[in-house]
Amino acid sequence: MDNISLLVPVVGLIVVTITFVTLRMMLRSQTAPQANFTAPTFPESTQSNDAVLILQPGGRVEYLSNRARSFFGLRENEPYDLERLARYVRPSDDFLDVCSAPNSKRVSISGRLVEITSYEVPGTYPMMLVALRGKEGIASVEQSNGDSSEILELATEFSQSIAASLDLTTTVNSILNNVGKLVPSDVLELKIWDAERKALIPHRSRLTTTGRLSTTGSLAKTQFGSLTQHVADKKSPLMIENVQQSELINGELISVQSYLGIPLMAGGELVGTLEAGQLSTGAFGQHDLDLLVLISGQAAVAIRNAKLYEDEQRRRAELIGLANLNQSIGSVRDMQDMFTRLVESILPLFQTEIVGFLLYDDDKRTLEGKNPFHGLPTQVVEIYRTSILPESPAEKIINSREPIITKNAMTDESWRDLGLADVATAASLRDNALIPLLSSGHMLGYLQIGHHTRGAAIFNQEEIRLMNIVASQAAAIIENVLLVQQARARALRADALRRIASLSASSATLEEILKYSMQEIARLFQADMGAIFLLDETRGVLSLNRESTYGVSEEI
Repeated sequence: MDNISLLVPVVGLIVVTITFVTLRMMLRSQTAPQANFTAPTFPESTQSNDAVLILQPGGRVEYLSNRARSFFGLRENEPYDLERLARYVRPSDDFLDVCSAPNSKRVSISGRLVEITSYEVPGTYPMMLVALRGKEGIASVEQSNGDSSEILELATEFSQSIAASLDLTTTVNSILNNVGKLVPSDVLELKIWDAERKALIPHRSRLTTTGRLSTTGSLAKTQFGSLTQHVADKKSPLMIENVQQSELINGELISVQSYLGIPLMAGGELVGTLEAGQLSTGAFGQHDLDLLVLISGQAAVAIRNAKLYEDEQRRRAELIGLANLNQSIGSVRDMQDMFTRLVESILPLFQTEIVGFLLYDDDKRTLEGKNPFHGLPTQVVEIYRTSILPESPAEKIINSREPIITKNAMTDESWRDLGLADVATAASLRDNALIPLLSSGHMLGYLQIGHHTRGAAIFNQEEIRLMNIVASQAAAIIENVLLVQQARARALRADALRRIASLSASSATLEEILKYSMQEIARLFQADMGAIFLLDETRGVLSLNRESTYGVSEEI
């Protein structure tokens, strides 16, 4: 038993020793291959047009091929990281999106159109492989051996994108954004022909470090000077590799160095121009021109359709507004209520802050504003009146029955002749239009519309046309209400005179006849006070008849 008790610890020690040695040998066998591990090498292919970069999890650039370096303009040993590479790409957000997840997008890298595609490389720590392929080789439409399927794909994508909406602003933004992806540029301008102004109105898209920022609207100045007019006049594409050396600029200061412009034609008519500019010389090639020519027809048709849709929507809104104008006034017989409803119905038809009416009273020879007057304080409307003297400049303006349209009412001569200059100054009136209210050849006053919400601007022909239509309908409504009021007033006068005559023929005393006759007269003229004075022929004086007083305090 003693031998067995000594043998057990010895056997245990041997087992522990064998286990320890075995584990050490297993660890060495696993670490040895890792010690001999070397990073993979990626040989450069002389046949492929693709450039490659490999990203580790977290965005660290593991590998950048020589072809990829040429895309980013990096020298052989120049350091790089993902943030630095993104600075060369427009839009940089698209580049980062492709680097973060498998995707495919077209971007501009150092002024070159490039298609980037990313793939996830499986493994314990998945990496991202990003392939960059230049599009110059397949962009020329005229190459018979080109990739016609890819050209068709470009045209189809562009057409679908710009046709997604008939809204003019949305269409313009879509064209600028899509052209910016197809043709690398620092400045893009889409100009739309405005037949009324007889001018090309620029809509601009400019590149920033975070992507393409579109600015649309009636911009005051173009970036391309007289080059735009040259393209519009010739109705043919124009490409200039070095703008500063071109004979077409005539000494103008133009910020871009390379220029590309094409006319947008639809149905044989010029609807606008599409222009691109780069800050470096020689940045555009024939492939860029071919691409713009390819999509120019679709862009022109999209713009024309959007303009037609905008005109149709505007006319529809006008018709609805005019219909509402007539419906809302149909049962109105009170003058105050009528002006309230007229102003409320007219206000949505114009993008202005001021809408109201000035009525001309031919008997009193006065022109005065009527409450409510949208955009003017009540205290201003109360003093908004002027007298029209016979054979005065004001009377000539009233008799001319012509619209008075001004960009600054405070300094306008017609407003001064009418005697409204002081009110215009007190209310700081700027761009305003006074449209005559004519009904059956009778001058009733003016419809006043003013202060564009987008800023001071002269009224265009389309606005004037609509104002004349509204004024014509409003004049008919006002005249009808005036006729109703006149008929009502005549009926009230007839009733009052009949009651006074009945009093005279009754058995009432003289004091009673005078008292009740005064009450009828006061109600007829809507007077607050009234009294009758009797003539004493013997003394030749007028004396107050106390019994006939109306609204007069007994203390007087």
